Formats: sequence, C-alpha cells, structure tokens
Amino acid sequence: VELDYSAMPGISASLVTLAFDGDQEGQGWHLSTATRSDGTTSVSFFISSQETGELALYDLAGRKVITLWEGSGNALAFSADIVKGDFPAGLYFVTLTGESTMLAGKCFLW
Repeated sequence: VELDYSAMPGISASLVTLAFDGDQEGQGWHLSTATRSDGTTSVSFFISSQETGELALYDLAGRKVITLWEGSGNALAFSADIVKGDFPAGLYFVTLTGESTMLAGKCFLW
C-alpha cells in the first residue's frame, strides 16, 4: 500500500513527525489536541490577529476529510470537539495551516 500525502498542505515529513499530541506553537499560532477516554478529541487553536488559516481533518492516507474551520484570526481562542461516530474509527491528523505556518496534531477516534 502506497500512501499519497500530496493533498496535505506543505508536508515534507513522515507521519511519525506529524504524530504530535498536546500543544504545538509557531509564529504566534497555537494548536492543542487531546483525545479523551470517550473517543472524542478536543481541538483548540489560536491564530494571530489579521492572519487567515484553515483547520482541517486528514485521514491516514493524506486525504482531506473535512474542513473544520476557515477564516481570519481575531486574537481569540477557538475550540471544537471531533466526536466518534461522525467519522470511521481510526487515526486522523488535524492541521492548522496558513500562508507560512503549519501545525499538526493527532486525533484518535474509536
């Protein structure tokens, strides 16, 4: 099985380096993911004021499953829950991308 990551924005790393849990920061941006025991993953993020970005969910094959949020940062924190049952069980990656920033976190759904 060959996995195609070409659809993921700006990825030049392996899945091992993308498999972060917890907090990720870069250029005034912040992404935090945490999977709870009930199979729900909480995602919170912050985008610098006046910057645009996208929060998206990708499957293990590198296919975008859904765009969870898209817009401009306004110096406020955003949060969302990814609930089991909305998608097939498995490992997913949550990416927060902008023009010059990309943060990634893992998301387990069962």
